[in-house]
Amino acid sequence: MFAKHLSLTDYRCYEKAEIPLVPGINVIRGPNAAGKTNLLESFLFFSTLKPLRSVKDKDLIRSGADYAFAELEFESEGRDKKIEIALSQTGGRKITKNGVAIRKNTEVIGSFTTVIFSPDDLYLVKGAA
Repeated sequence: MFAKHLSLTDYRCYEKAEIPLVPGINVIRGPNAAGKTNLLESFLFFSTLKPLRSVKDKDLIRSGADYAFAELEFESEGRDKKIEIALSQTGGRKITKNGVAIRKNTEVIGSFTTVIFSPDDLYLVKGAA
């Protein structure tokens, strides 16, 4: 499984972002507060449909925008797949998987697999016993 293309519109700090990806290692770099974590968080959102650092979908919508749109194209099991997520300030959420609207989150959760390791995870090995 590998991500091929990520498209974000009014997602977190991104007004518009088109990110082509290649199989193997992709390096994401930039200055502090450039949106690297927001970009990585979007991959987790496609896997779990839950934000990493917030509870509400509307927290993912860029300040001043009415909606956010995220699209991920990826390859899994030798087939091209796509997940599209539209979020609105009113709390609405529309998700499609391969062009078909989904009714239950379970229809998309796990379609794209991610593993996250964050600074908070260091408490597992460095924290008090």
